[in-house]
Amino acid sequence: MSLSPTRPRPMTVEAAPAAARRARVMRRLTPYLFVAPALLVLLAFSLGPFVHGIWLSFYRWDGISPGTWVGAGNYRSLWHDATIRRSFLNAAMLLFFSALVPLAIALLVAGGLRRVRLRGLTAYRTLIFLPFVLPGAVTAIIWHWLLGDPGPVNRLLSAAGLGSLTRPWLADFTFALPTLGLVAAWSVLGVPIALFIAGAQKIPVSLYEAARVDGAGAWRELLAVTLPGLRNEIVAATVLLVTWVLKMFELIFLLTAGGPGTDTTTMPGFELYRTAFENEAVGLGAALATVLTVIIFVITALITRLEDRQP
Repeated sequence: MSLSPTRPRPMTVEAAPAAARRARVMRRLTPYLFVAPALLVLLAFSLGPFVHGIWLSFYRWDGISPGTWVGAGNYRSLWHDATIRRSFLNAAMLLFFSALVPLAIALLVAGGLRRVRLRGLTAYRTLIFLPFVLPGAVTAIIWHWLLGDPGPVNRLLSAAGLGSLTRPWLADFTFALPTLGLVAAWSVLGVPIALFIAGAQKIPVSLYEAARVDGAGAWRELLAVTLPGLRNEIVAATVLLVTWVLKMFELIFLLTAGGPGTDTTTMPGFELYRTAFENEAVGLGAALATVLTVIIFVITALITRLEDRQP
């Protein structure tokens, strides 16, 4: 008895489209299968706690004893709490120093480097970006020493004959918040500079040459060529800085501990910690965290939508 090899049956006309559809579905699902493990971790450690925080925001709870359901009571308390309302006004001032100022400086640096060739640019870029990767505790220790009374900054002012300007910068009711904002600006300045320098390198040189032929000066060249060419980088840097500033905690905690008075306590990120852990109002702190998350999401969505509407 001889055995002949089995020949595969030819695919019918009806089965061919079904196989093609299955192949297309598998091709579309393959990328998602690769990112599925990371997505599961993200859902477990980010989305899960966020949903749990929303659930806690509807309870009055001190973190130990059983909680009491209050519904939207915590959110009403946030609305009527003058200290918390002021925290968002102070956050706007901090955003000016820690977001708008670094963006403006980074834009000027990127525009200047298009007109001046600087040797060793990579080394300078690394040094500028270094403060951002320093731990917050290290940054706080450095600036607490520099701004102390007496400290190098006050000694330098006194040596220059400006002794009337010396003050305890981090303990002054007028200058504590602006000083904190400038320290934060120093910490994050490397982010927009690195993004803008990299983005400026992709702007065609012909655009700068055409602008110079038309008689554009440095300022006009910055506004007409560099600024539009860095639109995407400006949006990315703005989103990063706004998110970082609104969540800032380490510098406030280590530099001022919320003082003097409550002038730097009333930042949303630090106020969240003070409310939930120092005042033992976990439910109210969870409500503040939920509101802060929604605000960050709305600001990010508005910034990206404005960028999408640009021609």
